[in-house]
Amino acid sequence: MFLVSIGSSLLAFLSQRIILSTLTKEENGSLFVERRLGELVLIILVDFGMNAVAMRRINVEPHRQKEIVSSLLAYRFLLFVPSALLAAGIGWTIGYEVHNVVFWCIAMFLMSRSGLIRYAMELPDRAQHRFVVPSLVTLLDGTLYAALVYSYRHELTVSTAIVLMIFAAIPGFVISTITGGRRSFFMKYVTWSEIQALVKASLPVVASVILLSIHDKIDAFFVEGLAGKLQAGVFGAAYGTLAPLTQSIPLTMALTLAPAIARASVENIANCRQLAIDGLRFTFSLSIVISSSLAIVSGVIIDVISGGVYRGHELEFASMMWVCVPVFIQVYLYEVQIALGAQRSIVRSNLVLLAVTIVGCVTLIPTFGAQGAIVSKILSVASASVVILRAFHLTVGQAVSLKLAVNAVFVLAATLGMSFVLPYFVSPVVAAPIAVVGSITLLMLTRFVTMADIASIVSLLRNRA
Repeated sequence: MFLVSIGSSLLAFLSQRIILSTLTKEENGSLFVERRLGELVLIILVDFGMNAVAMRRINVEPHRQKEIVSSLLAYRFLLFVPSALLAAGIGWTIGYEVHNVVFWCIAMFLMSRSGLIRYAMELPDRAQHRFVVPSLVTLLDGTLYAALVYSYRHELTVSTAIVLMIFAAIPGFVISTITGGRRSFFMKYVTWSEIQALVKASLPVVASVILLSIHDKIDAFFVEGLAGKLQAGVFGAAYGTLAPLTQSIPLTMALTLAPAIARASVENIANCRQLAIDGLRFTFSLSIVISSSLAIVSGVIIDVISGGVYRGHELEFASMMWVCVPVFIQVYLYEVQIALGAQRSIVRSNLVLLAVTIVGCVTLIPTFGAQGAIVSKILSVASASVVILRAFHLTVGQAVSLKLAVNAVFVLAATLGMSFVLPYFVSPVVAAPIAVVGSITLLMLTRFVTMADIASIVSLLRNRA
């Protein structure tokens, strides 16, 4: 599953490269905000934070699996059309291209990474840790989209880029329907009482979903409204480069480790605490290595993903890479809190997240444009991570030691400085491997992570793959 995430990220980079090198910055800005609008409405109303709730109910009551999955699918089918129409209405009011918003809603309905229909059909397999089919159809989506975008690169427009996603998602949707939906969705098992139970159980989560979704999408609208479509295009390009990493790697790790942590909380609380802390240390370490190396090669990344179109915006791309650190921590802690039944604590974190985002965007974007939005995102996610970390301490009954916290700050500061200083002395291609080795060395010397820790986590990830 972890390797699939890496493969999906590479395919997303390939598609992104073709799109960014073909569309103008203004067109990419339009594509970015129109997609964000569709995602915002569908995630709030159709997703409704039900995935983790449904997974937990299946694990607790496996004999009611068909009723749970069928009712979840019925809810999402029922809510999709009015939600898509609402998104279209909002888009029309704002002045967006309505057909693009509708097309993107349809793409989200079909695609794997949206976590809507196909995720629900795959729930029985995921609950049993059977990830082969879900992983393969995810790769199929990415492969077909990259191939289609490449084939139509000379005729590529904002609408074409969205419509091609629909066509790329159809084969995977059909496969998921045959392998999962056919075994999981039966109208006779759909019950109003189960839909009500899913909605009620999701209420503690849905507030967090709404707050998190608004935070994640609202900066795009702030950038376009306060700095224009060109800056929105720059922000969208930098964000799109990072998104495959932040949406796949930490979530894959969290969803892989969370079931083991939840099971250990019942069987052996000491083991639960140790596994949760080890997962946190490993997640932080991985984010440091990724951010420090990618920030250095931001210029190379710009050439690779946009054909040099975004040259001159190296600072924005390099800064965006450091969003990985707080996002990785946040995603991991959120999923662990949900797995341990402490999802209510996420609301406070997301309130901080949204508040800092709004204040940061309003304050920084008018002066600094896309760079202001990126700094605002780093500050907001970092602030929320501190809040959820405190809640995590209370949930597992063990705080991160002062020594561990000091070492984390030291490693972060040292690698951050390294990523901005090294390119002045050696070429980025040479500096990036040095940053990787330097980051790992610092993590080892401070005992923040050990080879035994890495072996233990990697073994667990491999066993769950």
